[in-house]
Amino acid sequence: MTLAGISGQFRVVEALISAVIIVVAFTAALELQQIPRSWSSRMKTDLEALAFNVLLNLAESNVPENIGSPRWEHGLFTVLQTLLPPATYFNLTVYRITVLTNGTVLMEPLNKAPISNMQSQDLSEALEAASAAYVYTTRKGEILLLILTLSGGWR
Repeated sequence: MTLAGISGQFRVVEALISAVIIVVAFTAALELQQIPRSWSSRMKTDLEALAFNVLLNLAESNVPENIGSPRWEHGLFTVLQTLLPPATYFNLTVYRITVLTNGTVLMEPLNKAPISNMQSQDLSEALEAASAAYVYTTRKGEILLLILTLSGGWR
C-alpha cells in the first residue's frame, strides 16, 4: 500500500470521527437544553391581568350596583361577552359577604343563573385558566365578592 492510499484512509476516518463528535455535541446540547413553555405561562399571566382589568372596569363603571335587579345575570353576561376577546371562555360568580356579630363570615352566592359561556366544557379540560377576585362595596353598604375565571382554550 502506498503512502498516498494510507493518507486517504486517514482522512476518511478523520471525517467520520468529526461527524460523530458533531452529532454527539448536538444531541447533548438538545438534551441539556430546557425548552420553556413561555407561551403557556405568558398566556396565564395575560389571562390574570385581563380578568382583573375587566373586574376593575366593571367596578369603575358601577355595574355591580345593578346586582339583584331583574335579569342582572343576563346583563352581566352581555357585558362580559362584549368586553372579552373572542374565543375567551369566562365564568363569573358573585357572592354577598356578611360578617356576623360573632366574627363569622358568610359567603352567599347571588347568581342563580350561571354567568358563563362554558356550558358544555369543564374547566378542568382548559389548557390555561386564570382567576381574579374583586371585593366591591355597594352604595347600600353590601360587600360583594366577584370572582372571574377566564380560559383561553380547550384540550
